[in-house]
Amino acid sequence: MSNSAPVCTIFVDFRTAFDQLWILGCLGKLRNLGIPSSFLNWIEAWLINRRCFIEINGSKSRWFSIEKGGPQGSVLTPTLFITYNCDMDSSLSGCISHFFADDLAGIMAGQLGINYSSQ
Repeated sequence: MSNSAPVCTIFVDFRTAFDQLWILGCLGKLRNLGIPSSFLNWIEAWLINRRCFIEINGSKSRWFSIEKGGPQGSVLTPTLFITYNCDMDSSLSGCISHFFADDLAGIMAGQLGINYSSQ
């Protein structure tokens, strides 16, 4: 990359990324990556069969199942999200990509095929 090359940077924040994590897809990806079954079983038990209720002003809803996403505040949830999306950078050819939790910075340098004209 030369000092005079044009640079384009795109920043992406995947909104509600951890809430939308596809549990079965994530477990399948971990299995394909060769994660040991004992660890996979632990993660599956941690993610599957979660339930909760909502309480507003002392009034509680009925219990309901949580079908997707990872527990909020856990250090493992962002790690699972990053691992699930670890091959995303292969779709970004010609781009240097940096991931942090649910954020992505894509950096492209050089002639990007963009023509500028002034009128």
